[in-house]
Amino acid sequence: MSESLGRDRIERRAGAFCFTETWHAPALVLNEHEHELACVHFVLAGCYCETFDGRERQLQPGALLYKPPGVRHANRFHDVGARTLRLELDRELVADLGDRARLARDTRENELELLARRLHAELLAEDDLSPLALEGLALELTAALFRRARDRRNDLRLAERCAEHLQERFRGSLGLSDLAREFGADRTALARAFRARFRTSIGEYLRRLRVGEVMRELSRGERRLVDISLAAGFADQSHCTRVFRTLTGLTPSAWARRTGVHAARERRLDL
Repeated sequence: MSESLGRDRIERRAGAFCFTETWHAPALVLNEHEHELACVHFVLAGCYCETFDGRERQLQPGALLYKPPGVRHANRFHDVGARTLRLELDRELVADLGDRARLARDTRENELELLARRLHAELLAEDDLSPLALEGLALELTAALFRRARDRRNDLRLAERCAEHLQERFRGSLGLSDLAREFGADRTALARAFRARFRTSIGEYLRRLRVGEVMRELSRGERRLVDISLAAGFADQSHCTRVFRTLTGLTPSAWARRTGVHAARERRLDL
């Protein structure tokens, strides 16, 4: 069992897991340290900050955090302190998980929180069937946590593939159904994954690509706006102007004047 560096209230073992409920005092600071075994931490109450893997995480009730074995980390507890549930995974289970167990992750999702709170309630029950129930719930929680991580990685790849496709095809006619078929994905799943990765919708991303193309062509100063608009994928010049103004606050002509594009073009014509 790893040292918790807090005040342990309950400790139990079941199957491949060791369970510890720990209380950390208000304003407690734990300098960088590590645990010998892989751990899943669930915040029961209070809040604290944990720094590791190049990130600072603010953890509040309901948050789940997984750390591989031997990860150096530091903790800073807020004025209310924190009560946490820690699941330690034995080496054999971690070995079975393979590469999936080597990446740190944190999350807060309803299904995972529900499983963790059921597990904590079972830890408090302490009857002859508790070890069996604890191990079953812990396996469910671990599987769900790693499945979520896998799904998030898949969603990230899907969103980035879609963005690359848009960057190459933004001038043409594109629909969400067409994109979903292109990547063999459900429309809703594709839209959700894209927003999670880029913090915008696919349609808005496409508009920005087209406006960026208009800016590049205006900067060259070699073509009329009507031709640039159609080539960038807009229905006509007025459609281009409307979208351009929505995104930049300026019409294409006003943007060109403000950025000196027109003046540069006139200088070239004078030479």
